[in-house]
Amino acid sequence: MEAQGRPAEAEALYRQALTIGEATIGKDHPAYATHLANLAGALDAQGRHAEAEALYRQALTIGEATVGKTHPAYAAYLSNLAGAVEAQGRPAKAEALYRQALTIGEARVGKTHPAYATHLSNLAGAVQTQGRPAEAEALYRQALTIGEATIGKTHPDYATRLNNLAGAVLAQGRYPEARDLYAQGLAVLRPALGDTHPNTVLVAKKLLRLLRAHFPDNPEIATLQALVPPDPAPVPPDQTLPNP
Repeated sequence: MEAQGRPAEAEALYRQALTIGEATIGKDHPAYATHLANLAGALDAQGRHAEAEALYRQALTIGEATVGKTHPAYAAYLSNLAGAVEAQGRPAKAEALYRQALTIGEARVGKTHPAYATHLSNLAGAVQTQGRPAEAEALYRQALTIGEATIGKTHPDYATRLNNLAGAVLAQGRYPEARDLYAQGLAVLRPALGDTHPNTVLVAKKLLRLLRAHFPDNPEIATLQALVPPDPAPVPPDQTLPNP
C-alpha cells in the first residue's frame, strides 16, 4: 500500500505486524527491527520524520546487538535513519550516517553493486544540500557508472540518477550540460513510467524551467508545456528524486 501512495493504510498494517512480532518473537529479534523500520518508512512517507527517526534508531540498536555493525541490514538502517535526519534539516549529521553506510556497503557488497550506488547517491544528496555541488557531482557520476553496468540505461532508476546529477551540474552553472542530462532522464522516464507519473512530471518541470530561463528559443518548450500540468507548483532547482 505504501508503494501505491497509501502510507496511512500501510502504517496501520505495519503497526499490527509490530504488535504480533512483539508478542511472538520479542522486541530484541532482528525481525522486530525490520517491523520497526517498515513502520518508520510509512511515517516518513507521511512527513512524520521525527517519529520515523525514533523508530529507525530503535531498529539500529537491535541490529547492532543481533546482526552486527558490519551487516548490510545495519547499513540499510543507517541510510534510512540518515534520510529521516536529513528531512529534518540536519544534512551534516545525515552525511556522517550515509558515510558509515557507504563504508559497510563497500566491505560487504563491493563497489560495483547496485546497493553501493544507492549509498553513493544518498551521500551525494546530503553533500549537495550543504552547498558542495562539485563533490556531489563526483559521487553521482560514480553511482551512474555503476547503474549503467548493472541495471542499464533504460531503467527508471538510471533516470533518477541522471536527474540528480543534473541538479548538481545546474548548481555549478553548467546549463547546457544540465539540460542534456534532464532530457536524457526524461527520455527514459516517459516510456518507462508514463507521462503522468510524478517522477516524469517533476523532471519535465525542471527541464521546462531551465529552457525558459536559459534557452527560450528551444522548440522543446512547446512539448514540455503540454506535458506539465497547468500552474505547476514551484520546484527547487536542485530537488532530487528519491534514490532507488
